[in-house]
Amino acid sequence: MKISEAKIIVTGGARGIGNFLVSEFAKEAKKIFVIDNNQILLEQLPPKDNVKIFLCDITNAEAVSKTIKLIFEEEGGANVCINNAGIIHSEPLLNLMSRPDKKHSLSNWHKVIDVNLNSVFYMSSNFSEQLVSKK
Repeated sequence: MKISEAKIIVTGGARGIGNFLVSEFAKEAKKIFVIDNNQILLEQLPPKDNVKIFLCDITNAEAVSKTIKLIFEEEGGANVCINNAGIIHSEPLLNLMSRPDKKHSLSNWHKVIDVNLNSVFYMSSNFSEQLVSKK
């Protein structure tokens, strides 16, 4: 596939590496679909004719399903999906030095799993389903 024919979904595209990918791909790609959960950062992206933004919490399976369907049904679909969104959280399993609750935060654990693993499953399964349905 030539980059000029690519219609690319980029998760976490409003900041960091995702933002860099969007900027670079937008130079040549046919269409870029930027998915992020930060409305303010999405609105700060420089407007480009081939870039479309979507506010979506990718840790929410239903929200991902709706967003991917929207991209395929109303925007002509995509042929590349880059699961870029991710978070880094560093916390000791057991903190002996401080905090009343010395164990690693269970909510932080779930947040990392949701963003770094579950969202990839949600995006990939919905994207693949749409690709197969499109044919």
